[in-house]
Amino acid sequence: MSKLDFGVRDLNRLFTDVDINGGIIFVLGTPDSGYEIFAKTILLSEDEYSKIALLGKETKDEFMKAIKTYDIGKTESVKVLELGSYVFRRFASTIEKLSRILSTGDLTTLLEQEKTATESEGSDIMTYLISRIHGFSKAKILVDFIDMLIEEYSLSEISRTVAAIMTLSKIKDNFFIITMEKDLNPELERKIVSLSDIVFLLYSKRKSIDEKLRIMEILKIKNYPHLQFYATYTFVRNEGIKIEHIQRI
Repeated sequence: MSKLDFGVRDLNRLFTDVDINGGIIFVLGTPDSGYEIFAKTILLSEDEYSKIALLGKETKDEFMKAIKTYDIGKTESVKVLELGSYVFRRFASTIEKLSRILSTGDLTTLLEQEKTATESEGSDIMTYLISRIHGFSKAKILVDFIDMLIEEYSLSEISRTVAAIMTLSKIKDNFFIITMEKDLNPELERKIVSLSDIVFLLYSKRKSIDEKLRIMEILKIKNYPHLQFYATYTFVRNEGIKIEHIQRI
């Protein structure tokens, strides 16, 4: 294993030997773990931050404004599409619609139905979102699975949603980042990581060395045989994640 020292500004160098074009990053964790800055830095150099599409707004108006501002699906300047907790938290009906898209593959029919049916605002938002990313093969999709999502939706619903998004986006190369700050649904983790080519394990610095090694070995042997990187980090206010070290397994 090789050991590399990184600061936040240098994290984008981590995957220089990995082709991330067209990749999806799935993040399991909580917003206070600081993974958002970490994930963005891997994908983007500092001067590209203005091109990020952040779609985790708290109101419908803000959410729709963000989508329309970045014009998702028509420009490759959009580097990250974040499906924030707002979408999944409020619009359970849309998850079923996404699963139907996956099973039937008929996006056009669904969109036509949406034009004539009286649906919730959530359905309208997600339909617009899905229609914009359809066929956008170079999109980077950051899916925010927070604790609330795991509590409110079943594993099958979440899995179908992820699969539908992947299918519609025609994206094949995937990454998976696990934060070990909190215990999350292990079945959900295994299900989603099975879609991924690369797994990156992110530890809190507060964990002891023995604990880190134990968790890594369990994940490596039993759950995530394709785990490739692990890192130790601390979270610094106003700066996000500070990586102490990164190791390739």
